Amino acid sequence: MSEPITTEAFVGQLFDLWVAQGLDFDDLAAAKAAAVPIFQAWLGGDNALPAEIGRQALSVLGRTNGFVLNQYDFYTTPANGGAYGDGSFDAALPDGTVERFVGLPKLLATVPLDGFDAWKALPGNEAGTLNDYLDWLSAQQNESVAPLVAQAEAAKTVAQAKAAEAAQTVAFIVSDAQDPSYVGGLTTDGEGAIVLGVKADGSVDLEPGDYTLSRVSSALSAPIQAAVLSEVRLSQEAISPPAYVGGLVDDEGRLLYAFDPAGRMDFEPGAFALSRVGAQLAGPLASTILADVKLVGDPIVDQGFVGGLTDAEGRVLFGFDSQGRMTLTPSPDLLETIAGAAGSGPGGVAESVISSVLDENAAVLNLTGPGNVFFAQHLSADLVRFLADGEGQTRAYLQRLDIASTTAMFEAAGPLEYIAHAGQSLAVGGGAGNAPAGEEIWTTEPRHPHHCLMFNTGARGVEGGVLNPATLTDFTPLVEAYNAGGGDGETQGSGQAAWLHEIAQIAREPFRTLVFRSHGKGGTELAGLIKGTQPYANGLAEWTKAVEIAGAYGRVAICRQIDFTHGHRDRVLGTSQAAYRAALVYLLADYQADWGALNPAGSDSIVMMLDQLCAAPDGAGSVISLAQLQTAREDAGFYLVCPTYFFAMVDTVGHLIAKHYAIFGEYRARAWRRLHVEAQPWTPLWPRSAEITRTGTSLVVPFDVPEGALVLDTDTLPQATNYGFAYSGANIVDVEITAADTVTLTLDADAGGDLTYAYDGPGATGRSGAWGNLRDSSADISRVDPSFTLFNWCVIFKESIA
Repeated sequence: MSEPITTEAFVGQLFDLWVAQGLDFDDLAAAKAAAVPIFQAWLGGDNALPAEIGRQALSVLGRTNGFVLNQYDFYTTPANGGAYGDGSFDAALPDGTVERFVGLPKLLATVPLDGFDAWKALPGNEAGTLNDYLDWLSAQQNESVAPLVAQAEAAKTVAQAKAAEAAQTVAFIVSDAQDPSYVGGLTTDGEGAIVLGVKADGSVDLEPGDYTLSRVSSALSAPIQAAVLSEVRLSQEAISPPAYVGGLVDDEGRLLYAFDPAGRMDFEPGAFALSRVGAQLAGPLASTILADVKLVGDPIVDQGFVGGLTDAEGRVLFGFDSQGRMTLTPSPDLLETIAGAAGSGPGGVAESVISSVLDENAAVLNLTGPGNVFFAQHLSADLVRFLADGEGQTRAYLQRLDIASTTAMFEAAGPLEYIAHAGQSLAVGGGAGNAPAGEEIWTTEPRHPHHCLMFNTGARGVEGGVLNPATLTDFTPLVEAYNAGGGDGETQGSGQAAWLHEIAQIAREPFRTLVFRSHGKGGTELAGLIKGTQPYANGLAEWTKAVEIAGAYGRVAICRQIDFTHGHRDRVLGTSQAAYRAALVYLLADYQADWGALNPAGSDSIVMMLDQLCAAPDGAGSVISLAQLQTAREDAGFYLVCPTYFFAMVDTVGHLIAKHYAIFGEYRARAWRRLHVEAQPWTPLWPRSAEITRTGTSLVVPFDVPEGALVLDTDTLPQATNYGFAYSGANIVDVEITAADTVTLTLDADAGGDLTYAYDGPGATGRSGAWGNLRDSSADISRVDPSFTLFNWCVIFKESIA
């Protein structure tokens, strides 16, 4: 029998799970405290419940981020009843998909209550039977809901009696857009182009095939109506008499929109500060469900909105952006409906309507948005904003007119993110000339052409040549290209940018515009990349042009970090650890000064994300890898993404195969996201040096573990001698993981020495000549190759042990 768990402990676990899944609470402790009495009322007190019930409930409630909590069916579907007769019910998730969930009674029925005396003590459950408890729970729910239902019905009766007196606040269709089939509506401009039409029977044309606002009235007659009305306050002053049964107001009671009992929707945008919609929707309305009509509190991320209205399947009816502009997403046949009602003769009503709605000017303007293009709007003589529906939803895009641009940039809310990569050959995709024919690049088509971009001249700069800034004229979709002359292929950029975009999409976050560019130079020591060299000058010129081109799109640009992949040449030259580290520190200071001057005012200092040089294919180690580790651990502004010994290589120099360049970029993206999106510190898997202890022949090494527990993995990589550990003072006779974050080595002698990991080795073909098998338990999956898990592998290190 499972151990009991209190209701308060259950709530704590549930909220911790939501936080782990990315849900954000302004005050987590206060949110937990507020939820405890709600759950106590739900479950009948703080008495212990079987842990197995808690586990199953967490599985349902946790993975849906609270959506099921709003479903009346979750609490009331009988254990052996419901639509399927098995205690389950259907519910639509926020992404529009419909899934089948198990109701609470069924969850309770899965575990026998015998022996749980606390549950026997619940009211109505003295006999300890499940049916008694469920009967009591149902009675409690009916008793609590009945007054709300009565209030809702009374409010509806009053509203119906006074509906005829309601003042119509929507703009009547005028001028060229007059149409006898509509008695009122909402127009977009002075020429009367229809975006919303109200018919004589009160129905509204927006998405007539999929969405009917008349369903709102029936939805509002559900028991949750009174709860909705208690959260959605309707201003009596703004809409007097009170003829509405639902809607949205701001915190001062000013009406944005409201529904009357017949399902008609009234707008009063002139009396409402639309820019305040986002802040209002972040409050109690975020969890309000109107059955078929949902008020969206989180950003409608696929369109960059801060709020709006969707149907039960998550399709956007209209949304408000951060500037208060409203965008509609009509069904595909809506425009034909409007055109047919208005007539279609040359120069007639349809022409003036469709010119703004369907936008026949798209061809003239050469707009290249995905799918159907409509609602084009000149933001200036050189820039157009328009809607297009080719990415699965209707979204807003920007396109330049001052040049022959074919780039349709998604209109993201934040700054344009410039991702700059410096270093030597691994920063520019070197070694592709040694790959089999046809395998020089992995990313042959743009993965996200409206979100992940590059300069018109490519993802890679001119390396050691002198850049002509005039050749950089626009941003284009990010894609890889093979440079047969230089032997360069896939950069890390496509994998990096695509991973950032796709993870943001999964997390339902606002999209970012990402522009990648590498200004590295192959075969070059660090002294050849610092300020005063041509590669550094090229990079600064590229960043300057990126800011300029972003301005042409009405955007500001920001560079938050410099990615830096380097070390091979300085390994050959024998550069000392101290000299290499000092040069890195000076280089970042120059980036912070020169590049930071072009960042928006108030931006954080630019940081540098290093990776770690691995041993040469012959197994020879280098102090360069130790310098990179020391810099990341001890110098402000530096981070280390990962070592490189686990990547597959295409030659004896250490260049990667094309697919692994792209996956390398995903590792960088994860660290970038942790720092600049989640605002959390990033550390790789590395030892906690100050806590390493040796007692006789036992050497205990604790680690900072990014995710989960330590693993000695001999499946992904071949087993290395002693799993990659070496000790100069004695022989290692055993390596064992003795805690989730600790490795214990057993030595054959009581002696001090140097402990190294993956520093040097026996040599290998097609990969690093030294490696180790220690990693974390990350569950992050590559978007480039789903069979590849983005484990955090232990860094190369050397520690002196007394």
